[in-house]
Amino acid sequence: MDTLKNPRIQGLVTLSLIALVWGTTFPLLKLSLEDLSPGLLTFGRFFCAAIILMPFVFPLDRSLVKDGVLLGAVFFYPSPPKTLG
Repeated sequence: MDTLKNPRIQGLVTLSLIALVWGTTFPLLKLSLEDLSPGLLTFGRFFCAAIILMPFVFPLDRSLVKDGVLLGAVFFYPSPPKTLG
């Protein structure tokens, strides 16, 4: 168990898990595009991310919400074409 306390081992394990999760999204997106439009798929991804990240942004203030909506729109607009290709 002492090897898991080694920062180098922790880093390698974490990086491996991130690479696994990142790599599995591409085949899953390809399968999802058979049944969903790129816009709907992008909306679902953004919605899930918003729900997951919501506990980290409280308390909300008006400027944070305004900036978040602006950034969401900026990043949402080019996402469906990138999903296709």
